[in-house]
Amino acid sequence: SDHLLEDVQIWELVDPDTLEPVREGQRGVTVVTNLYSEATPLLRFLVGDYTVFSHAPCACGRTHKRAIGGFVGRADDMLKIRGVAVFPSAVEDALRAFDELEGEFEIIVERKEGLASLTIRAEVKPDVPASEHAALRERITDRIRTAIEVRPDITLIAAGSLERPQFKARRVRIAQ
Repeated sequence: SDHLLEDVQIWELVDPDTLEPVREGQRGVTVVTNLYSEATPLLRFLVGDYTVFSHAPCACGRTHKRAIGGFVGRADDMLKIRGVAVFPSAVEDALRAFDELEGEFEIIVERKEGLASLTIRAEVKPDVPASEHAALRERITDRIRTAIEVRPDITLIAAGSLERPQFKARRVRIAQ
């Protein structure tokens, strides 16, 4: 878990819809007030990362508030797929576990008859034989389904097929 710097910042968690404080142990969106800023003081700045806070003492001996499990996705990046909150960062973490994949991928959300489906296009390295693609797709599907609780359709594409971002990557596409 991540230790927060409570000697220079006040951290809060709020409900993403109501912006009301949440109880300790509940997931919420981060808000911070920086106590040590002369140039640009930020009062109750909505950071927008999801986490769970704990005041329980850490095994390392530090007593500051902790973000249990770290920061696990951004409120402004969240997608709703079949009633489940899906964070692109969780998909990315799952994909990065596969050495057979290149770095680029695309998440496509399609709405058909009121239901959303999730397709992930991932670049496969050229040295991975086509005969191994079906098994790789199944392993990726299982890992992502475990991570986000939604079963995606996986499409493996040739390395270099997706545009390389120059700035922040835009990996999510909402299909019409």
